[in-house]
Amino acid sequence: MRKFTDDKEYLEKELKHALPRVQCLEMSIEHMTGKLVNES
Repeated sequence: MRKFTDDKEYLEKELKHALPRVQCLEMSIEHMTGKLVNES
């Protein structure tokens, strides 16, 4: 079962029009602080 569609024409059209507006970011966590919680 596909979650969306198998229509290649539709996918290519969407990528052609939407791709210029897409921005991807990658984050790397160098240090994380937090409180150790003891849940009961």
